[in-house]
Amino acid sequence: MRSFILLTFLFLGLGFYELSGGSDFVPETRASASVAEVDTTPLPAPEIVTRAEDDTIASVNALPGVPERLAQPLVTASAEVEAAEQAVADAIAAALAEPAPAATTPEPVLASLATPSTQSVDQRFVDATSLNVRSGPSTNDRVLTKLDQNAPVIVLSELTDGWALVRIGSDGTEGWVAARFLTQ
Repeated sequence: MRSFILLTFLFLGLGFYELSGGSDFVPETRASASVAEVDTTPLPAPEIVTRAEDDTIASVNALPGVPERLAQPLVTASAEVEAAEQAVADAIAAALAEPAPAATTPEPVLASLATPSTQSVDQRFVDATSLNVRSGPSTNDRVLTKLDQNAPVIVLSELTDGWALVRIGSDGTEGWVAARFLTQ
């Protein structure tokens, strides 16, 4: 094992030597750093400040016109905005004051439910030895149940990516299967 490790390091070193240029290797010359010029002019003498007495009031000199501009409101409401607000308030008040109009004739709900559906049922059969019924159209979704070969299913919808939403005829369970394993 020791010789294997030594041979590996030797091989890696030889590879690095050859990939870096071998005996033709010329180190890159780098530009040397230059020294920046320093400003040697003397700084102005600091101003000596004395401590103010405790009973004096300090005043700040403001730029001319700044206090007047700060006293004005930033946004002024225009007449159009006020008119729109009033129109909305009037519409809300009118909607709350008027009762909703009553329906004049009731619609027959049961008649539409009693009409038999003319849609054809898309029944197919499992064409694989075993087929997983999943909770979603992905192999990452959990398996709800498994179907055996030639088990009948009703196809509710089919996606373009090859998944079909099916209802199992025996218990009414709905789930997703790979559509390529279903046959007419």
